[in-house]
Amino acid sequence: KEVTFRNLNDNITKTFLTDICKRFGDIEDCRIYYDRQTKKHLGLGTVIFKTTKAARECVSALNMTTKMGSVISVSLETSGQERTKQYATIIRAQEQERAAQEKALAASAAASPPPSSSTDSNLNNKQTEKSHQSSQLSINHKITNHISQTSNSYSNQNNYRATKSSTYKRNNQRSNGTYVKSYQRKCITHRSVN
Repeated sequence: KEVTFRNLNDNITKTFLTDICKRFGDIEDCRIYYDRQTKKHLGLGTVIFKTTKAARECVSALNMTTKMGSVISVSLETSGQERTKQYATIIRAQEQERAAQEKALAASAAASPPPSSSTDSNLNNKQTEKSHQSSQLSINHKITNHISQTSNSYSNQNNYRATKSSTYKRNNQRSNGTYVKSYQRKCITHRSVN
């Protein structure tokens, strides 16, 4: 009667698993297992059917199928011992991983020396370099704005009216007896009189 689901996607909830299994028969209980501390989805679930025939149909239909991007493993269990072993293995592995991370953090904190005064002066130098670079960027930005404003004044003096996109594409077009040259990617317009 008891069916165990392994490798379930994190998005599969109890209601979704119940809806999948309803088509095979009546369900007594449905459960998805989560980590006790972190409440993280473990990928394990069980469904208890009222009849063994419904449980067998569920296993034959859903074993090694893809649900929400994960290939799920479905097996029939009479006592649930295999599921409890797998649950204990997953929990034990996560606890060992957490303990190893805590030991590594403690070891790295004990091994690192306190910062010296030379590192403080290096940090101050880096901060002054960053502030110099940011002020240089704002000056460059002002220069480009000035250039684009002068290019607009040339076109206005010649009574030449064009949109921004057409200003960049036109080359050597005549306007009121003068040639207007525009260069791509530069906002500078030069004119020469014949």
